[in-house]
Amino acid sequence: MLGLSADYPPFEFKKNGEIVGFDVDVARKITEELGYQLEIQDMDFGSLIPSLQSGRVDFVMSGMAATEERLKNVLFSSPYYDSSFVLISPRARQLTHPLAWAGKHIGVQLGSTLEAFAKEKAKSFSGMEVVSLGRFPTLIQELKSGRLDGVIAEEGQALSVVQLNAGLEFVALDGTGDGYAVAFAQGRESGKKYQVEFNQVLKKLKKTSFLDQLKTQWLGHAKVDVLEHLSQKSLQRFYQNLTQTFLFVAKGIHTTLLYTLVSAVGGFVLGLTLALLKVGPFFIGKKFADFYTSVFRGTPMLVQLSLVYFGAPSLLHYKVSPLVAGIIAFSLNSGAYVSELIRAGIQGIDAGQYEAAQALDIPYFKMMKDIILPQAIRNVLPALVNEVVNLLKETALVSTLGEADIMRQAQVVAAETYSYFEPLLIAAGCYYVLILCLNFLAKKLERTLAYASR
Repeated sequence: MLGLSADYPPFEFKKNGEIVGFDVDVARKITEELGYQLEIQDMDFGSLIPSLQSGRVDFVMSGMAATEERLKNVLFSSPYYDSSFVLISPRARQLTHPLAWAGKHIGVQLGSTLEAFAKEKAKSFSGMEVVSLGRFPTLIQELKSGRLDGVIAEEGQALSVVQLNAGLEFVALDGTGDGYAVAFAQGRESGKKYQVEFNQVLKKLKKTSFLDQLKTQWLGHAKVDVLEHLSQKSLQRFYQNLTQTFLFVAKGIHTTLLYTLVSAVGGFVLGLTLALLKVGPFFIGKKFADFYTSVFRGTPMLVQLSLVYFGAPSLLHYKVSPLVAGIIAFSLNSGAYVSELIRAGIQGIDAGQYEAAQALDIPYFKMMKDIILPQAIRNVLPALVNEVVNLLKETALVSTLGEADIMRQAQVVAAETYSYFEPLLIAAGCYYVLILCLNFLAKKLERTLAYASR
C-alpha cells in the first residue's frame, strides 16, 4: 500500500478521478519489478508518517525528503529525485530576491522540508512570517487572495502552478533541495525488507534512462505544452461546465450519507444506553456515564478521529479502515450528546407517571421501555434531529483521511484548478440540500407521532 498526498502536481495529483504523476509512475515501476500489486491511499501530507508508523500503508512516496528529524521515526531509500526549491509570487510583488522577504508572509506546506527551510530563512529577515498549511492548493489560493506574499515550492510543482495562473511567477532559490526518497516503517521487519528491495530496484533504474524519461515527461520543458493543454482542459471541464463539476462533487454524497446514517444509529444506541445508566439506580453506572460524556464532550471531534485512526492502531498494532475508524469515532462522540438529550427527556416526564407505575407494581425496566422512553424520545425528537444534522456536517472531517466524501471531492477539484470558490459552493449546496431533506423527514415523523398519540 502506497501512501501519498495527491495535491502535489506534477509528482502526485488527481486527473479524471485517477491519481497520476511522477512519484506514482516510479512507485508502479518499482512494485512491478518486485512482483507486488500497487494500491494507493490518498491522505493529507501530515498524516503520511503516522499512517506509516501505524502500519496503515507500507511505504510513502509523496515528494518527501530524508531529513534528520524524519530519520528518527522512519527509514528511507536512496534518493530517486534531486529536488530544487523556488519561490512563487505574484509578478506585481517582485519577490525575486530573498532580501525582499523581510516583513512578508511566506507560505509552505505543513510538515515538509520546505517548512524547515522557510523557518531557517525567517531567522535572517526581520518580520518575515512563515505560514504553514496542510494542502498545497490552499497555499496557492491564499497567495492569489493576497493573504500570502509568496509560496515556497518544488520547481517541478511550480511549473504546473504558473501554467494555471498567468499572474504568478517563480524564482529559483540557491542551495536548496535534499532529494526525494521512499519512506518505510522503522522498527518493523517489513520496513527493513522493503528498504533493501526498493534500493536494489532504484539502483538498477538509475543505470537506465527510465528516471530521466519520467523527468522529461512530467518535469521537463517538453511537458510545458502538455501541462498547458491539461490546464485548459481542466478549466473548461470545471468552469465552463459546472454541471460536470457538480456531478463530480456529488459523487461524495454516498460516502457522506453512509458515515452519517451508520454513525447516527450507533450514536443513538450508545446514547440510549448511557442515558439509562444516568437515570438508573446503579451508582457506578451513573459515574461511568457521566465521565464518558465529559470526556467526549470536552475534546475536539478531530482529535477523537485522529486517536481512533492513527493513535490506537500505532499503539495496539492493528489496522482499521477509514470507514470503520470514522464510524467508531463519530458514534462515540454522538453517543455522548444523545445521552444528555435522552436523559433530559426522561427527567422531563411527569413524576406522577413513575408513581403510578410503582403503584401498579410495574418492573423498572418495563416501565422505562413501555411508558417513559417512548414519551421522552418523542419530546426530544427535534433535538435528536439537530444532532444528526450536526453529525452530517462533522463527517466532512473524514476528508482528512482521504475518504471521497463531499468535502474531499471538492478539494480534488480545487487541487486541479487552484480555485476554491466554485467547488466549495457546490459542496455547500450539497450539504444544504441533504439537511433540508433530513428536516423534511423529521417533520413528517413528528406529525406521524403526534397523530398516533391522540
